Amino acid sequence: MKKLWVMIIAGLFSALNTVSVNAWFTVNNIDIRSTGTGSTGVAFITGPGSVFLNPAKIGKLNDKRIVSVSYGSPGAAYRNLSSGDSSETFISNGCIAAQMPVWKVFVLGLAWSNYSIAGMYDENVVVLAASKKIINTLSAGVNLKYLGNKFYIDTLTLNSEKTRAWLTSPFSKGDGKTGVTLDIGLLWENVVPSLNLGLSVQNVTQPDLGLMTKSVVPAKLAVGTVYSFGDAAVFEDISIIADFGKEVSGYYSNVSTFGFGMETWLNYHMFGLRCGVNSTKFAAGFSWYKSIAGFVVQVDYAFELPYVLADTFSGHHVAVSLVQKVNN
Repeated sequence: MKKLWVMIIAGLFSALNTVSVNAWFTVNNIDIRSTGTGSTGVAFITGPGSVFLNPAKIGKLNDKRIVSVSYGSPGAAYRNLSSGDSSETFISNGCIAAQMPVWKVFVLGLAWSNYSIAGMYDENVVVLAASKKIINTLSAGVNLKYLGNKFYIDTLTLNSEKTRAWLTSPFSKGDGKTGVTLDIGLLWENVVPSLNLGLSVQNVTQPDLGLMTKSVVPAKLAVGTVYSFGDAAVFEDISIIADFGKEVSGYYSNVSTFGFGMETWLNYHMFGLRCGVNSTKFAAGFSWYKSIAGFVVQVDYAFELPYVLADTFSGHHVAVSLVQKVNN
């Protein structure tokens, strides 16, 4: 037990002292269970939405068909206006994801994610994923990923841009751009007993989504671990989760991210509890499972509290999933 607390304190200290900045297409790709453990998820097996973090993970769920819908608001930020007034800028993200085994050979996943700053900006990501067990404890996966962004230009901005040389405006060639890229991932279970290790490389081809000047979506290398302590008293499957990521190209290439979290279950996996912290937010969440007519209904909730940016509110996220067991 003493060793466990030393690990927890060390993880929290590391997380609180790591600087993180969100770059293009890096803030909308988190499923709800991962969000509740401090946005960890490279080795943390959750559901179909986790393909955004590591496509290899859905290969572990090769005996289930899952459809999941999630929605959340990461928070609201204030922007100061020239008049001295302020108004709220609402941010939201949503995801629809599904997975199913195909011919008992591999697991196919499909997901769509949207990140929106109301009235200002949208990011959309569509993922076609495939994952397969290479050996009993090692899975590999790949994402084919479509990326698109769109800037919303109000009348005042549009008129202001047109009063100068229109060809020098960043919006002269359009208000958005699209691109295609790849993610690759590995999941190694029981590296040592009860320890899983995950590795992913996101945005391998680094597409340029700048409107006028070059602005690539940075590649990101991420490593994650999950250690299961088993059961203790009324708590089931106590797990410690940790992720480390680093942008390996682009404007944020000198920035690292870290997340640290815990999860446990109660009452024969009917209720789940989790919490976590990363370099920008505290997080917590819960889950509820219910078997109904051969299906499992799963409800996940996550709460986030930013502590880096001033004048931001807490965020709330919820997901509802339908799970069906498949006889292989």
